[in-house]
Amino acid sequence: MGIAAICLLGCSGNNGEEPEKGVIREVTDQVADELVHKMRDPLDKARLVKSQEELRLSDDRAASRESSSAD
Repeated sequence: MGIAAICLLGCSGNNGEEPEKGVIREVTDQVADELVHKMRDPLDKARLVKSQEELRLSDDRAASRESSSAD
């Protein structure tokens, strides 16, 4: 009788699938987060470089205007 109960509990499909789906979803979410960071980091760095370059250019233009007005 004990063996039959163990076999019935071991064959139950619901108990085994729920945690596995949770683990799969957790790993999928983790991989997705890592991919988002790997894509965003270079884009954020490129945006930073672009804004720094624009700032440098505007400073150069302002300096150029000042030097030409002083002449």
